[in-house]
Amino acid sequence: MRLLKKFLLVLTPMGAAAFVAGGGTFGTFSDLADWRPPAKDPVEEHDPLWKTKKLLIGVMLIGVAVYFGVGGTFANFQAETSNNGSSISSGTLVLGDAVNGTACFSYSAATADNVNAGCNAPFTATVVAPGTLQSTQLAKIDVSNAGSIDGQNLYLYASQINGKLSATGGLTNLSAVSSLSIASPGMEGTVSNNDSVTVSYGGHAQTFTVSGTPTPASNSNGGATTINVVTGQNANADYPAGSTVQDTSGNTAVTNTDCYDTKLAGDASWNFNSITASSRTQQTFNPFCGSLVMWIQELSAGKTYCWWGKGSTYSSGSTTFGTENAGGLCVAPIYATTSGISGTGVTSIPISTSGGLNGNVSDGDSIVVTQGPTTQTFMANGASSVGSNSIAIHSATVGTAFTSGAVVTDTSATGSLDGNSTTDTISNFDTGHHWAGGKLELYPIASSGSFNNGTGHVDLPAGTMRTFYVGVYLPKPSGSVQNPLQGLTSTFGLTWHLDQSSS
Repeated sequence: MRLLKKFLLVLTPMGAAAFVAGGGTFGTFSDLADWRPPAKDPVEEHDPLWKTKKLLIGVMLIGVAVYFGVGGTFANFQAETSNNGSSISSGTLVLGDAVNGTACFSYSAATADNVNAGCNAPFTATVVAPGTLQSTQLAKIDVSNAGSIDGQNLYLYASQINGKLSATGGLTNLSAVSSLSIASPGMEGTVSNNDSVTVSYGGHAQTFTVSGTPTPASNSNGGATTINVVTGQNANADYPAGSTVQDTSGNTAVTNTDCYDTKLAGDASWNFNSITASSRTQQTFNPFCGSLVMWIQELSAGKTYCWWGKGSTYSSGSTTFGTENAGGLCVAPIYATTSGISGTGVTSIPISTSGGLNGNVSDGDSIVVTQGPTTQTFMANGASSVGSNSIAIHSATVGTAFTSGAVVTDTSATGSLDGNSTTDTISNFDTGHHWAGGKLELYPIASSGSFNNGTGHVDLPAGTMRTFYVGVYLPKPSGSVQNPLQGLTSTFGLTWHLDQSSS
């Protein structure tokens, strides 16, 4: 204890001075207080070594004082907390496209850009004649948002003239490109010199300019399997077989729409139609596309709206076509069968056709039931939309009983469409509603015959579905024959597009 006390005394300013001056250490503070430095020796006062000694001892004592005074690192109060493990996840925008119940999703294609051009075709109808209707001329398409993000804008437009790279036509990154090899049956529509053609796969895309006439050069405006392009470009990524090829210059005129006509395979001696590559007009180059009437009817949550066809309104440039039908129903012919009607006071015609009506009935329409030579006309009492299992009629007496299988038609609808009008044709849909302009936005239906396009509208919320019916009909001519339409096949496409927000 005595040694410690002496050491502490040395650490006082006077004790340090006494130590340096040779005073030693002291047992008590009283001894320290009585101490006086000795007189300086004249020699020591001017000795450099003595001055150095005093300086070094002073620095040492300061270091000791600092050590005891500060107490070292982390000697102060400390506190700390951590918030680890944070995460954030992106949502999904997934478009479902189910044709007649067969599901297809945007993510299902072999690409990483959430685009699927391979969903089922709505129609495969054959042996179509003017003024008649088959069940295969109608398709039900359920469009859904299977993701977790609301889709503010849902669009429908004519598919671009499209195709896919063939099994041997893949492009290798950085390789020179002089032509595109297209998988059979070739491009869906006309590809012309100087058109812009885009190849896309896995989030990558590259646009080429067409050079010359694609091959084969046939009497069809579709089906090209080789597209020569302006040289000088190298592929900017790997584009394997099956990559999407689109002519983004298409759908601007009836001569280069996505809907194109080809002759049926067979003996050219009877295939007398006049589609030729040198006569590119609607009547002679795409006569079937330019004659087939198309209608697009929505029926969602019990509400109806006619988006395309007679009974809808649409604009092309500064011109507005059509007058909207009451109740939001398109003029859509029906062809159905009944399970039989007979007796007096009949107010309903039951429909036995699988899936119900394949068209729409408007209030007051003439409904004709035919079985063999027996025919009777009834008047619709209210509207019946596609899929309905019966048609309400004004009370009537059935003259001769109709048994199961009797055919039911709506002559008011067919009469409204027959003639030479080509307003609502597939060709006009292509040129009026394509990607480059005129996309048809499918606003949410507010009530039958009206929609909501106000601020903040959401066309397809996450987890919801909307149901559309697409039908085609070949009208009867008015005072002319339609022989130029014999032996033809029209091929066309529809594209549904969903955006998270306005674009």
